[in-house]
Amino acid sequence: MKFKHTVFFVFCIFMTLFACNQDDVSPTIDREICRNVANKNFEATIPFMNSYLQGLKKNEGGELEKFENWLNSVSCITNATIGCNSCMFSYPAQSAMQVVFDSQGQDLEMTIHVRMAEKLEVVRIFEID
Repeated sequence: MKFKHTVFFVFCIFMTLFACNQDDVSPTIDREICRNVANKNFEATIPFMNSYLQGLKKNEGGELEKFENWLNSVSCITNATIGCNSCMFSYPAQSAMQVVFDSQGQDLEMTIHVRMAEKLEVVRIFEID
């Protein structure tokens, strides 16, 4: 029974992602991200972010900026900005984004590291000290 619920949930996520404008977060995804933010379970937001990034078209350019705009459309994100683009020297390079989450009325500043591979991927999220 649990497997059926999981399959249904994943199906809903994919349907929601592809049924909406790629620049806006769907209401279902918004609720899930904000629920995890309210519980301070930031790692659980990464799969939703990566689902969005995987849906971007290859070689179109501006993927990091589109991701920034998408993050800013999430209701519990006060502000998302690109800190640096491909500034972390690894293979592939990584970028940093500063994100301010509203967790039950409290602003929490976090950094997101994005791997700048052929398909962008969020690899880490952590609180700024």
